Amino acid sequence: MHRVRVAVLGGAAFVGLTAAAHADELATLKAEIAALNGRMAAMEASPSAPQGYRLIAISEGDLVETPGAPLSARERAAYGGRATIISVVAAADAPPAATISWSGYNRAGVVYNGVNQKTNDKAYSLQSGQWVRDPADDVKTSKDTHDTDVSGRAQLMVQAKTDTAVGEVGTELQLRGDYNGNGPADLYAKVAWGYWSMTPDLTLGGGYNQSLGDIVYGYDGSCTCYFTDNADVDFDPGDTTQLRLDYKAGGVTMSAALESGALDNGAGPNGDPGENNGKLGVAGAISYAGDVFNGEIAGVWRSSNKEQTGASQIWQVGAGGSVALGDVGTLALAAATGEGPYEVDSSGTIIDGLAYNNTWWGASLWSSFNLGDQAHIELAGGYKHRKGDQQTYNDYQVSNVDYDTYALMGGLYYTPVAQLTLGLEGEWYTTSTDANAVKDDLKYKVNDTSDTVWADVVAVWSF
Repeated sequence: MHRVRVAVLGGAAFVGLTAAAHADELATLKAEIAALNGRMAAMEASPSAPQGYRLIAISEGDLVETPGAPLSARERAAYGGRATIISVVAAADAPPAATISWSGYNRAGVVYNGVNQKTNDKAYSLQSGQWVRDPADDVKTSKDTHDTDVSGRAQLMVQAKTDTAVGEVGTELQLRGDYNGNGPADLYAKVAWGYWSMTPDLTLGGGYNQSLGDIVYGYDGSCTCYFTDNADVDFDPGDTTQLRLDYKAGGVTMSAALESGALDNGAGPNGDPGENNGKLGVAGAISYAGDVFNGEIAGVWRSSNKEQTGASQIWQVGAGGSVALGDVGTLALAAATGEGPYEVDSSGTIIDGLAYNNTWWGASLWSSFNLGDQAHIELAGGYKHRKGDQQTYNDYQVSNVDYDTYALMGGLYYTPVAQLTLGLEGEWYTTSTDANAVKDDLKYKVNDTSDTVWADVVAVWSF
């Protein structure tokens, strides 16, 4: 009897344990089903991909330059080298994949500008057919102007590309708004570019972009300089509309472009034709990109209306290069020579006083030294000499013009995170003009000088 009781109790215990195990498994299964239902509900509530596609992915990535539209050093720095990327991955029966990316930044700075202008013109009067020294009519002046302001800029870049049956096709649009005090800024397209990579090595591009003849090294081409780089020591023909062909073979790229020579966007005031309207030009460049050395040789020629620009033709030939010094920093050098009024403002308008028929040459050196992982310092110097004639200026007949510019620039930049840069910038340049000027019965030996100082504290926020 005792043995029967033990057997019955053991059986009951076994049945109880088995039932408990089944209960635990059932509870686990219910939890898994509930979690699966939750995931399915979340998937149904999320936005669906367009018909024919199976995935849209949003990620952070490195900023990649658009073929035919290289970024300047200051734009690469301002954008922080990053982009937000939307990738559409195609299904098996759908068209090829597409990618859209955007980058942007805002910057603001307290900017100081001081100018000291001095005139020391010696006069000669016409007496009995002879030019006689006339100190009574000498012109001596000195003028100081100072300005401190807060300026800002907002810029957005959108890039898009897709693979097609004939190669990759893409576009780039950079929108910019400059602010200086109260009131809205005019938003304009800094770059509007499209391209077709016909083969991995051959690309056709067109739109509005920097000239192919621009030397992108040295004082102007290499610097970060958010509010500096104002001296006339650059080798930039100015942005313009163009059609460009690039061929790449390893690290070497050969490029040719047909460019517009029109200034003022092809339209002048009151509906009149703009300066150089209807004029064309050509440009070419050979560039090399390597791990240590980068360089280019570039040139541009444009037909010109002398009555409007003071030059019968506008051309520039130059070269530049940079050398990476490992963890220490980078050195860059640029030099160019040319003819014509290359100094224009952001709208393409020739700056007064430089629109005389002239030849010129110049050179510049830029350097950057790392101060750890988050800071670096930039130092640069440049020189440009112009020589030529100007038919009239303020009712004077001007000839034998010698115009010299010497410039120094520096900047200290601190980037604690990729989204933020703080900087201190400064620039000094001096210009001197020697010329002959005749008005009525007086002739002057012109000697004008101008010393200019820029200084700013800048903050840049990128995304």
